[in-house]
Amino acid sequence: MTETAGIMLSCAWKPEWNKLPAIEQARLKVRQGVMMIGMVQADVVNPDTGLGVNRDGLEIREIVLRGGCMMLG
Repeated sequence: MTETAGIMLSCAWKPEWNKLPAIEQARLKVRQGVMMIGMVQADVVNPDTGLGVNRDGLEIREIVLRGGCMMLG
């Protein structure tokens, strides 16, 4: 993430989630990623196809970001 300046995505963990079973906490954690101000787009894509991956918490691919504080290219 050297091409970005500052925090682009944040985990918006809610205190009440601490009381949930570990498996439910894990399910919530894989869905985290709240865009910060100034971000235009954030996605997880397959680098071979450039297409977004299923939002199932199982696929591990590349995070792509677009916003005013990114380097071009």
